[in-house]
Amino acid sequence: MKKVISIFFILALVLAALLQAHASQVLNFQGILKNPNGAVRPNSEATIVLEFQQDGVTIYSESHHITTNINGYFSCRPGGGEVIMGDFDAIDWGGGSIVMRTTLDGEIITSTPLTAVPYALYAERVSGWDAMSGSVDSIADAHRQTALLLDDMVLSYEQLSLFDDSLDNRIELLNRYEMFLNQRIDSLQQYNDSLTARVDSLRNTADLLSIRIDSLSQYSDSLFAQVAHNEALIQQGANIFNATLYAPLESGQFHTLSTAIAATPLHLRHGGTVVTFRCDSINWRSIQYIGADSTTWKETSQWKEYGCYGNLTIPYIDNDTITRLSIPSYMRRQGLIVTYLKDSLVYNEQYAMRETDDINWSSSSSWLSLSATQEELDFMQSLVDSLSNKVSIMDKDYEALLDVGKYYYINQNNLFTQAGAIDRTGAAITDYEMVHTNYIPIDEMWIIRTFGNKSYPGISFFQDKTPNSRIPYVFDGVTEASWQQQVFNFYTEQLPAGARYFVVNMPLSKKNEVELSICNKITHTPVEVETHTYQKKQSAFTYNGAYVGVSGKRSINSSYAHSYFIPIDDIHYKITATGNYQQDLTIPIVVYYSDLSFSACVGYDLGTVKDDRTTYGEVFISPESAPENAQYFVVNSSPKIKESVIMYGAKTDDIILDTQSRVEYLESNKSSSYGRKMVTIGDSFTINSGNKSTSWQQLLVDWLGVDWSYEETYSGMHGFAQMGYGGSWILPNDINSFSIRACDIKRYNPNIVVLYGGQNDKLEKYKLGSIEDKPFIPEQTIDLSGQKEVMSVATALSFMDNRYTKKNNTIINITEDYRNKLYFIADTAQWDDPAAWVTPLDTISFYSAYKGIVERLCTEIPLASIYCLTLMQCDSTRYDGTLGEWEALDVMRRTKNVAIKEIADYYGVTYIDLWNKSGITPINARSHYSDWLHPNQYGYRKLAECIYRHLK
Repeated sequence: MKKVISIFFILALVLAALLQAHASQVLNFQGILKNPNGAVRPNSEATIVLEFQQDGVTIYSESHHITTNINGYFSCRPGGGEVIMGDFDAIDWGGGSIVMRTTLDGEIITSTPLTAVPYALYAERVSGWDAMSGSVDSIADAHRQTALLLDDMVLSYEQLSLFDDSLDNRIELLNRYEMFLNQRIDSLQQYNDSLTARVDSLRNTADLLSIRIDSLSQYSDSLFAQVAHNEALIQQGANIFNATLYAPLESGQFHTLSTAIAATPLHLRHGGTVVTFRCDSINWRSIQYIGADSTTWKETSQWKEYGCYGNLTIPYIDNDTITRLSIPSYMRRQGLIVTYLKDSLVYNEQYAMRETDDINWSSSSSWLSLSATQEELDFMQSLVDSLSNKVSIMDKDYEALLDVGKYYYINQNNLFTQAGAIDRTGAAITDYEMVHTNYIPIDEMWIIRTFGNKSYPGISFFQDKTPNSRIPYVFDGVTEASWQQQVFNFYTEQLPAGARYFVVNMPLSKKNEVELSICNKITHTPVEVETHTYQKKQSAFTYNGAYVGVSGKRSINSSYAHSYFIPIDDIHYKITATGNYQQDLTIPIVVYYSDLSFSACVGYDLGTVKDDRTTYGEVFISPESAPENAQYFVVNSSPKIKESVIMYGAKTDDIILDTQSRVEYLESNKSSSYGRKMVTIGDSFTINSGNKSTSWQQLLVDWLGVDWSYEETYSGMHGFAQMGYGGSWILPNDINSFSIRACDIKRYNPNIVVLYGGQNDKLEKYKLGSIEDKPFIPEQTIDLSGQKEVMSVATALSFMDNRYTKKNNTIINITEDYRNKLYFIADTAQWDDPAAWVTPLDTISFYSAYKGIVERLCTEIPLASIYCLTLMQCDSTRYDGTLGEWEALDVMRRTKNVAIKEIADYYGVTYIDLWNKSGITPINARSHYSDWLHPNQYGYRKLAECIYRHLK
């Protein structure tokens, strides 16, 4: 093939000769290498031969091995190459016409007469020129500056070209970085939202917060490492190649992974390339090459699905709204990346909202384009700044600890909780413009600033907690019907003889002017009484559609919910809830009881009354502040108005002392599980049913310093399944079974997985199987239960047509005869045959389902430690008094435990024998169980102790 060199080199040659002949006797030769069609040859190697002829005779020749840059540019120095013949220094530049002939790879390209060059070289040899050398040098210096400027311009052009070539790839890098930052900032926000609860986990350890910070730092390091990795791939020249668009197949045929890879042009085969292709009549796939170079291009192990938080490739239908709504609800989640072909271009966008309802899902404002604009780049920078601020805040752990959860135990929001007023006889009078305090013991010195009038005194004194024990006391001057301010200082005023309690009235119209404070005994100035730190109580609001009134009786109201009976013990509580204060519907925030009966009401707290007659605020409960004889309390909630929270805790000073001792304990007894992420998947045992105290997982957090998430266990996070679900089976009998929920365990990135289940699986309803059974691993779950038009297998088939990918081991959930029912398709060949659809329990055994869960864990999170727990012994006689029924339950559990142990050995994971090692037997079960099946706090502690011995 004939080569062509641009004539650009002539100017550079002349200038270089003038500039350098005097100093080095070496010329400069530059050029741009092109193909015959005029295309530049970047990053190429070649060999050129330079021949110098005088009067047609070759007097000197040499060869040069050149390499072009990204723009095809090269340079060499004549006289500095590999000599073929002659002596460059012996050339007589003044002896006659000299021609330089250039040969590239054996073919003559140019013959150039040398004009200015020989004069410059000849100048040193000709006498009489010395007087002009200064002028020549001056001219040479000017040309040298020109040449340097030219070089700078060439280099600038190269850099600009390089920047232009990599700009798209840089934007893609920023998009990925934004994706990581979105996830991390969301995680930080959730951590920040739960910081009050987390701080009290410093009862578990203040060092745990430091561990969190270290973990964040490590995660940040991994973020930047991942960014650096992606940047390295992009710098190799990442591109997106659409196999369907640029390598079409015959009508009706579609690309496979192998054909799409093979169709990619050779110049795009490098690390970071994304290949998009249609894999059937409906679906698309986007895959990315993670290899370093093209040597492993056709190895499928070197490819991964494109998208860090789940990638979905879908067909484009009419417009953006319809396209987005075509994605089923069960596949919608924050962070999902969607790829589709629109107007012959591949679009990638990511869902940024938490809510996945149709309105948010179809809105363009909910999606981030993965083609960055300047606005998006600025937003990403703000996320980086926010991340830095979050880290700085978390570094101040002890300072934050002292601020979080602080409250003044004595204030009007806490004390003014009773509806109505106390009149001058000491009786409680209904007055919807007034509230009054509980009976407050006179065991401190107080300053009271309130209001009274002719009917209602600002303060009343009592001998005990009864109206008829009122001690007469009259403030001077309070005789008018209008409100008059009263200030009473227990230090300076003479308390009435025999006074042991007092009650303060407050008109709602003056609520911002009323103050109650305890005085410092030395300075006589108001002081803060106590500082408490709290953490959220788990799953307290359990009675939906009902509330408890001022009489303590339950009433039906669909807008409300109330908690179970919560014992008043040494723990302090902080209640944030909503009630109502109306003449026909008064709903207090807290109601007190003397025993576990709705007829045993001994008082209530109304909360802070708002102008619209709703009540909302914080109520603080302790043994000292509760009404006399109060042993329990119940909390009302109005979820439609505002979230209600029950929190418990102790004094901050106690927390810090506990923290210090816990830090010392963990440091001296640091376990191999310290700081590792633990996920617990199971049934009612995992959500601690029957236990109203600390969960067994929290005990492991306290003892070992493991990282465990209450939210992931009880409700799930980011659209992924909750790990604990009461009544669930190992086998896929419904949408909440272990087999289906296990699909999301990897989403929580655990280092430790604890699996407890099987007690709900009934032997009479499924096959036990054997260790030889093939593991059942669902490839996808299609939930059609929310589709009103899908009520049978036939309608499900019609509805799924052109909507879902056919995959083996597909689980389908539909509402049939108004009840949810699962169907199982073994392979895609049976997809369109309703007769081949079966309920999973018809074909799947206990062995195959349990093996499938363990095999999925071993495959998807290979670095995690997996622990399979056997079922614990319990007092089954409380379930059914007949010996035969007890024996049946006993045999069922023993049989499952044999299977669990055999499966654990089969996969080489850890087996924890709760049956024999927990210390619970039918003999002592009644003291460890709250009913015949669910442990109490002592039973769960035994379970935690048994697991602790393995994780230690």
